[in-house]
Amino acid sequence: MAKQKKVSKKAVGKAPEKKAPRNRATLGHFDHAKFFADLSEKFKLERKEGNFGSGDNFASDIEISRIGYGNYEREQFTDMKVSILLKIIDGFGKTPSEFFSEGFD
Repeated sequence: MAKQKKVSKKAVGKAPEKKAPRNRATLGHFDHAKFFADLSEKFKLERKEGNFGSGDNFASDIEISRIGYGNYEREQFTDMKVSILLKIIDGFGKTPSEFFSEGFD
């Protein structure tokens, strides 16, 4: 004897629910090049105002690559890790919200 397939009461007589269309991600909401220029300038300004000495000394103090930090001050950002960004901000003695509160649109 063949087993009968159970039909859920929920499925009987109901049309399948349609998913709401998803939002599509787009680019162009801000100028990326300007952001990198502002970030580079902010790094230089914070380092100088904090009297941390040279970029090499500052990078050494916070235990990041001196070459990498020098590149960031020269607007040469290639896949900067968030962990490095946070080390730099922390090295300036600031929180991310304090750091980004001025100098960025």
